[in-house]
Amino acid sequence: MADKMQVIQNKRVRGHILTLLELTHPTPTPCDTVASALLSSGLITNPDIAKQVDYLADKGYIEINSVPASYKDVHLTYLKLTAKGVDLLEETLQDAGVEV
Repeated sequence: MADKMQVIQNKRVRGHILTLLELTHPTPTPCDTVASALLSSGLITNPDIAKQVDYLADKGYIEINSVPASYKDVHLTYLKLTAKGVDLLEETLQDAGVEV
């Protein structure tokens, strides 16, 4: 089981991801841009936010779309806030796994 500090950090990062996506909603945002913003704010030290993104997608709060880039075998990943994610941010829904 993850230690208590890691659980708190995961909840905080998930909430910030949703907040960042709210800024550009309804336009999809590159996952790299979200990771860079979290790095810049000091919330994360590793740009790999796959666990948090997968959690939010599994809960239906965000959509993940991968599109081919203009160069060799590379795909760009975009994140988009869903209506359910907006409801969570507006506190119409509650989720103990996300700190809003």
